[in-house]
Amino acid sequence: MVETLVLHVGPHKTGTTALQRAFAANAARLAHRGILYPVSGRSADCHAPLAEALRTGDTGPLDALAAEARGWRAVLLSSENLSASGSEALQALRIAFPQAEVRVSYTLRRLAALWPAHWAELVKHGQSLSFEDYMDLAARADETAPRAPVLPLQQLTRLTAVFGPGSLRIAIHDARTAQAQDIGPAFMDEMFGLGQDAPHFATDRCNPTPPGWETALVRLMNLHVAGRSDHLARRRMRLALLAALRDDPPGWLRGFTAATEQAPRSVLSSSHPLVQHQQSAVVAGFGHGFLDPAETYLAPIETAVFRSELQDLAPGMRIEVTALLDRIERSVTC
Repeated sequence: MVETLVLHVGPHKTGTTALQRAFAANAARLAHRGILYPVSGRSADCHAPLAEALRTGDTGPLDALAAEARGWRAVLLSSENLSASGSEALQALRIAFPQAEVRVSYTLRRLAALWPAHWAELVKHGQSLSFEDYMDLAARADETAPRAPVLPLQQLTRLTAVFGPGSLRIAIHDARTAQAQDIGPAFMDEMFGLGQDAPHFATDRCNPTPPGWETALVRLMNLHVAGRSDHLARRRMRLALLAALRDDPPGWLRGFTAATEQAPRSVLSSSHPLVQHQQSAVVAGFGHGFLDPAETYLAPIETAVFRSELQDLAPGMRIEVTALLDRIERSVTC
């Protein structure tokens, strides 16, 4: 019987990729301790397929997970998408492990930094919405996939409704990065008390937020091919575009970078009413689960987001950018 179920739910842009790589690389070490990092519902390092199956009501991956987990003392699941799962999906997971103590690992990051980083991640994966569009979705608490903003208040409310207030273990990303603390060993010690084994889960920084000019150019590409390509094609185009810029940088790239840096910016600060509402409500409602001082979550910060549209570019640069995007699209789709 599974005694402990640990759900590492992210959300996005809080060091999840680094942790997932550490989990997968040390699956045998976990197994030696009686902890299963399941292959059921997992693709590469994380359980995104399981989260998607729970979202759509596909019971196959969950049934396979329950079968794989028989006889294990503890199970560790990790997917950012679990943080955005609906109540029915979370309840299905609870039912699959009825006797287990559930520990939900959730990481808070100051929203004035998290929202711009998450918006850039959405652009990286093929979305074309502007940052202003993203903020509008946040203001309306619109969690429609796949472009939903990260809304900690709503996510934590659903998680506690299913797993109980006592399930929460809430880390503060900003507190740990300020102290240069490695999140891998800290996670394993806090969730499982691994002690001497915890250092083996050291993490490397990965999946950093790209520079503003890169996000601006990739978004222009997404807009350029809107309606003509699917998610996977846009992902291939992004990789081809970045490879082309690296291997044979066009003459206009330096000018584009400068133009992007000089373009109007959206500045999001901790004094923004929506940021203040979300963060203060999270502290009031879920502070009992904090593993770090709440003050580090409420500390002032602001982030500037570059705003760039194709029509904002000089005519000559616009022609050259469009020509490169056309070549990239043909190379990927032919």
